[in-house]
Amino acid sequence: MRNNPQKIIGLAGHIDHGKTAIVKILTGVDTDKLKEEKARGVTIDIGFAFYNDEVTFIDVPGHEKFVKNMVTGVSTVHMALLVIAADDGVMPQTREHLEILSLLGIKKLIVVLNKIDLVDAEWVEMIQGDIKEFITQYGYNDVPIIPISAKNLIGISELKNILDQHINDLKPELSHGMYRQSIDRVFSIKGFGTVVTGTILSQDLRVGQKVCLYPQNIELTVRGIQSHNKDVEKANAGDRAAVNLNNISVNELRRGNFIAAPNCFETGPFWLAKIHILSDWKKSIKDAAMVQVHLGTGKMQASLHLLEHRDIKAGESQFVQIKFKNAMSAARGDKFVLRAMSPELTFGGGEILWITASHIRRGSKNIDVLKNYDAEKVLESAIILVRFSNRPLSRQDFVKKLNLNHSKVDVLLRNNAFIKHTDEYFLYDSYQSISKIILETLQAQHEQNPGKNGFTLAKTPNISHEALTFALAKLLHDKAIIKEKELYILSGYQATLNADLSKQYAILKNEILEGGYQFVGWSAMVEKDASNNEILSWMMRNGELIHIENDFYLLQNQIDTLLIMLREFFKTNNCMTMDDAKTLIQSSRKYLIPLLNYLERKSWIMRDGDCRRWVGELER
Repeated sequence: MRNNPQKIIGLAGHIDHGKTAIVKILTGVDTDKLKEEKARGVTIDIGFAFYNDEVTFIDVPGHEKFVKNMVTGVSTVHMALLVIAADDGVMPQTREHLEILSLLGIKKLIVVLNKIDLVDAEWVEMIQGDIKEFITQYGYNDVPIIPISAKNLIGISELKNILDQHINDLKPELSHGMYRQSIDRVFSIKGFGTVVTGTILSQDLRVGQKVCLYPQNIELTVRGIQSHNKDVEKANAGDRAAVNLNNISVNELRRGNFIAAPNCFETGPFWLAKIHILSDWKKSIKDAAMVQVHLGTGKMQASLHLLEHRDIKAGESQFVQIKFKNAMSAARGDKFVLRAMSPELTFGGGEILWITASHIRRGSKNIDVLKNYDAEKVLESAIILVRFSNRPLSRQDFVKKLNLNHSKVDVLLRNNAFIKHTDEYFLYDSYQSISKIILETLQAQHEQNPGKNGFTLAKTPNISHEALTFALAKLLHDKAIIKEKELYILSGYQATLNADLSKQYAILKNEILEGGYQFVGWSAMVEKDASNNEILSWMMRNGELIHIENDFYLLQNQIDTLLIMLREFFKTNNCMTMDDAKTLIQSSRKYLIPLLNYLERKSWIMRDGDCRRWVGELER
């Protein structure tokens, strides 16, 4: 079984510079499959050929009309062969293809200088110098330039040697997110149904696995998998795979969709991104400019909403919000290419951060937190994401927004930067700041209103509802505060009653005592006198009033007295019947049953058929 991920190599370059011929020499496969391609001698769509069991070549069109297909072909490659004809040199699509490779973050490159049979040796040497200067402008240094003739098979052995060396050294950078696979071809096979092909970007895929089609959010089942023309039970991250899907027609799928783990990727029109404009672009890009976005294997129309300045010039970078014409799905770190609407020319590219719920205004305060964003620093990205969101996030939020595997979230966030409560994570310093505000606010309110039992906490400026809710829940969990109905109170605080309420408290307490083990009810007490609510709450918080069940309350000293009576009873009796309880407690069945239930919950007594038996300690 193959343990290493497959390696995908894309060919790029101007039309008629020999990409398809080179693939055929290296693999024996003619990637021009379409009748129109054969008739015109022009590559129109992407083609595939296997170099060996672990390496796939993707041939792409060189004509300017088919740049969309070219971007699709190279969107998931690990290395590129840039083919340049010696007699032509660097041509428009040579330049645009190299720009696209650079914008998509493809760092490994080999230049194949083809058609050296058409020029002399001096020209070959000169053109190599020109090419080296050209590719260095895009950050490609120390790149091998291999002179060959595909027609006469000159230099092919050297090309294979260099290629094999680079393939051996190539270590594809695989995503640590949940399973995801781009779709670059869709077709139907008689007897099998719908098949999609593409590169698996993260995790593995197994036959029988449930997947989701994005952005349509349709759940499907994998019926079969092929990799390198072989049926397999599992395909790994980095592999090219053909996947047979059930219960979906070819018409429901298109290039640009992807299949992935269900409920692990987000869909919507608004996406945060950082873009960069090519240094040789002649015009500045204005806010709300309509553009074509080539993302993954798809092409979509969108508008660019600049978040830092009103325009962006050649060589500059800026955070933007992309509003797509139709809702789409993506993942953090996805690279994309930007092309003008007309004429269709590449002017820049960028990288996806995460989805946003709605339009963001330029100059918004939370844009400042993005300035230190670095996609390769995952922990720092998590911190920036929470600061930008201004609220706690769940484990599933991090899976979706940071393109992380479920198993990686706890490991990543188990550090001093985050604090966790239930299944949510928040920044520790933000929590500390908010909890300090809560505690100081409660302290001040207690001091100003010593007779009140508690206070509501109104919305605080610059603190989101979700952040406040998280902080309150954590403080309650840690017993730093307590909550009675809708009121919050500092733990350990004891309110004092004013003179009038103190008099009423004495009357109310005596009324409860006189009622014996029958309580008229909290609501009835408050209906009789609204100020009784404050007194009863005060008694509850001070532990003087005990909630038995529903609207039934008793004083703590009544409970203490009852326990003394029960101990005495059970010294001479093993069983207490309901009649015994009525005689002993002097109360009706309406109150006896909830009272006995309370005693059972507190583990003083236990029920044994019609008997209640003592389970506490007895002094004999």
